[in-house]
Amino acid sequence: MRLTSAAVAIEALRQIPTLLLTYNPESFSAALLLFFLQFAASWVLLCAIIRKESKFRPDHKILLSSLLILFVIGFSFSVVSGFPQSKLEWLPITLPAVFTVLAILWKTYHTKIAALSGRILLVLSALSIASIRAALLVVESTEMVYLLYYLDVLVFPILVSALVLTEIENAHFKVSEILREKIRSEKNLKFALNNSLDIILTVNNAGLLLTWNNLAEKVFGYTDAQTIKKIHIDDLFSGNYCHKNEDRETVLDAVMEGRDGKKFAVNVRMKAFIEDGESYAIYVIKTREKSH
Repeated sequence: MRLTSAAVAIEALRQIPTLLLTYNPESFSAALLLFFLQFAASWVLLCAIIRKESKFRPDHKILLSSLLILFVIGFSFSVVSGFPQSKLEWLPITLPAVFTVLAILWKTYHTKIAALSGRILLVLSALSIASIRAALLVVESTEMVYLLYYLDVLVFPILVSALVLTEIENAHFKVSEILREKIRSEKNLKFALNNSLDIILTVNNAGLLLTWNNLAEKVFGYTDAQTIKKIHIDDLFSGNYCHKNEDRETVLDAVMEGRDGKKFAVNVRMKAFIEDGESYAIYVIKTREKSH
């Protein structure tokens, strides 16, 4: 986003030499500044599009360096030659901007974008700028030159907006994928817990029941509404069991009691853990035999 913002800022600065040329069409320094800013905005935007998808690879660096060298050569030639007197003499300084926007078009076409709408807008706006800048090289009418130039100024922000839109759409797509994966994981975990051959309970720091699986409900005879955040783990044991948060795994044999008063021997494994700053404990209980 920093590179995109920089491209927008450079594009905004391009209006300064444009204003100077309005008052003095023969100002060579203003024309040079205008073409420099036009190229710079496009070049930085190309960097933003490349960086959006991945780090700068060697082929990216070669492409960016080649465009920059081409512009430096053309700019230097124009400075030495003086104010161009024909369309042909403008080519050294104008072609790099055309090639850069063609590179933008190529890169946007091959960029991975989650939403089709963002891809279409990005490609169309890049294609429009490429067409406009190519047309500027061949038109002869002064009025057409001004028209195409202002179209270029108008479409460039649309291209930037399309890039930002794709960023938002991609972020939304990634968040949606993460949420879907989390839901799938939670469903898989719930399925595993509910089909476990052991009773599995989780309690908070005070020992209050937070979750239990289907087997626990079947063995103890309580419903979720009767137990979750209402029954203390100690109440399920027969005797003087007292819940303590143990960092290391604790294993013990005990006797537990169901809602109907029936008692049964169990093997208990318990271990405490911390999540988001809160202490919890998980009990894995295996019934050994039932007694009355």
